[in-house]
Amino acid sequence: MWNARLIRRTLCFSKKFDRHCASIALMFVYRALCHKQTNMRETAAMAAGITDHWWSLEELMDAALAEPPGEKPEPKPLTIPRPEGTVRALPGDRGWLRAVDGGKGAPSPAAPSPGPVAPLVQVPTSPVQLDLFGIDIEPEPKK
Repeated sequence: MWNARLIRRTLCFSKKFDRHCASIALMFVYRALCHKQTNMRETAAMAAGITDHWWSLEELMDAALAEPPGEKPEPKPLTIPRPEGTVRALPGDRGWLRAVDGGKGAPSPAAPSPGPVAPLVQVPTSPVQLDLFGIDIEPEPKK
């Protein structure tokens, strides 16, 4: 609920992906620098040692607007790294199929052995009542 652009069926949707990313980044920066958690006495940035005071919204906007625009990132193709061990590529470069130990020809793992059995506890046949000080008191016989 911090950012209405993340909620569907509202009028606050993002038409451009760049502005959507900027809105989310601004929300996270605001939460780190300006928002005080209810169970903490400091902001997340103060706890991490990034700043020594709570930022006001004006201070955050002045710092955000004074920052020069950065370089546009270059898109890189997404590649899934080849994992270690015995693997086979899936069709269409969709990833890797890893071979694991076990299967039809491999022996099944041994079942764990049961641990030692605890001895049975002897329950007294006559009822015994304990008082607050730990002294055994025999109950009075029923009449």
